[in-house]
Amino acid sequence: MSSRRKFIQLSSIVTSGVCCGLSSTLIQSCTNIKSVNAKYTNGRIVVPKSDLIIDKKIVVNNMALQAPIYLSIEGEKETAVLMLCTHNDCELKPTGTYLFCPCHGSEFTNDGEVTKGPAIQSLSEFIITSDETSYYLKLKQ
Repeated sequence: MSSRRKFIQLSSIVTSGVCCGLSSTLIQSCTNIKSVNAKYTNGRIVVPKSDLIIDKKIVVNNMALQAPIYLSIEGEKETAVLMLCTHNDCELKPTGTYLFCPCHGSEFTNDGEVTKGPAIQSLSEFIITSDETSYYLKLKQ
């Protein structure tokens, strides 16, 4: 067998092994969830509805917060959770179908419920109100 053929076979085996071993990490890093900066006014985060015309799930950033907010508006179901793992305060990564903690592997639904530990407590939620132009997010007490 030629050295080139051996090299190609070995490269294929190594690549397959790496991809299989890192598949969940690769999937999380490949998601493309829109991120927006929002204003903080009168004790609330203000997100223009125009930011959610196409994307119904977005990450909302504001320097007043310890971590971003994952906001999902799908029909009548509106949810907003702080993307901060309740296990060890690591910032979560959105995958589109769930929120993932890169520090210790905890997983949460997009609604903030724990589906995989070591975290045992749900994520902090926001109360969502709205008017014709904006969504207003206020942390539940």
